Amino acid sequence: MADQTPTQNNVDLSYWMHHAVPPLLALLRATGTYSAAEQGEHIRFLCDNVLPHLGPRPTKDSPANSPLTPSGSPLDLSLNLDAGRPMVRYCWEPMGAESPKDGNMYTDGTLRRCLASLSAELGFSRRWCDALMDALVPTTEEANTAQQNIQAWQSSQLPPGVTPRLLTRLPFSALAFNLDGSRTSAKFYLSPTVKEMGSGKSMNETVWNVLRRLQPPISEEAIKTISQFLQDIPGLGNVGMVSVDLVKEEELSRARVKIYISITSNSFNTVRQCMTVGGLRQDETTLEGLEILRSIWHLLLQEEEAIADDYETPVKDVSKMAAKLFLCLDVTPGQDLPSPKLHVPVFNYLKSDAEALRNFETILQKCNQGWAAEGKHRAAFETAFGDPSLDRGAPIHSYTSFSYGKSGVYQTLYFSLPTGME
Repeated sequence: MADQTPTQNNVDLSYWMHHAVPPLLALLRATGTYSAAEQGEHIRFLCDNVLPHLGPRPTKDSPANSPLTPSGSPLDLSLNLDAGRPMVRYCWEPMGAESPKDGNMYTDGTLRRCLASLSAELGFSRRWCDALMDALVPTTEEANTAQQNIQAWQSSQLPPGVTPRLLTRLPFSALAFNLDGSRTSAKFYLSPTVKEMGSGKSMNETVWNVLRRLQPPISEEAIKTISQFLQDIPGLGNVGMVSVDLVKEEELSRARVKIYISITSNSFNTVRQCMTVGGLRQDETTLEGLEILRSIWHLLLQEEEAIADDYETPVKDVSKMAAKLFLCLDVTPGQDLPSPKLHVPVFNYLKSDAEALRNFETILQKCNQGWAAEGKHRAAFETAFGDPSLDRGAPIHSYTSFSYGKSGVYQTLYFSLPTGME
């Protein structure tokens, strides 16, 4: 096991084990694609490399407040379906051993320790993630300024007259793992928003410069395409998150950079612009994927009936976030035209987990996801999270994503873990 900085005490670690291990193990078993030995190894990895960094357990005086999930949990689980084959994933926010305070809430000490430990365990290069941190981690002064201005920033993102549901922390960083058989692959996420708020300057050009200096670099044509796309399409925000694959040095030429952008419209007209990258993607595969996405669009937004292309579906709670959708544009070195993926914040549309589960059963059938047929998706949900009709305060369903390629529909269903209090 790589060297670790332990969590605050054994009670905290016991809480996170009880919180995370049973649902992850349930999903691993439900897919039917992991051997008992592989399941055990993935649980060991979680307990050794992730849980010690989730921070203190939530209490009445200090509830879970990670912006990663609707429940505030710093860990979410997900099921990825690619050509019908299920794969378990999870994403987590490194919190450190103690509750973060204003001055150190967005510093990179915990991040760099986690990445050093994980790099030793998994053997990936830190070249790309270090480049992101060197450019986008805020100074202490910038972090304090950003923290003081959260409410003003939230208000600026919402319609006039809407009082925001106050965040205590901004989204900053995360790590994610794909569990492919016995193999664990990693991704790193970092948000420019904190430094942007702290410095008062847009970080878009800073992000583009990082991509230009990566080794190997992202092509200038791809950078220009993304930059122009942000300017041309109404309702798009600045870059909200950047993600890089964490791979071995010799694999960096195939590694992906992902740019996440918030969208303040959920009409299918907007979706069409996003999934064609402003009309630049008009190939047969893209158009076929759009046709499938159009057929399930109302269900993704938890609508009972089909909706018009220009219809804006109301969100459940406008005070939570201005973004109605999120677009991911991913690109590898040498690729000039980014590949799009759409993320839907299901939690801000659904009426209940039970209704969302019914909708996803229909969606997965329409998308020819064979594994999810015959009740397997419902059984996986109920085994991992319990009765979908329960009111847990925050829904289990959090996000879903959609993209399309030559192998068919590529979908991920994200689940927000409920958090109790001590």
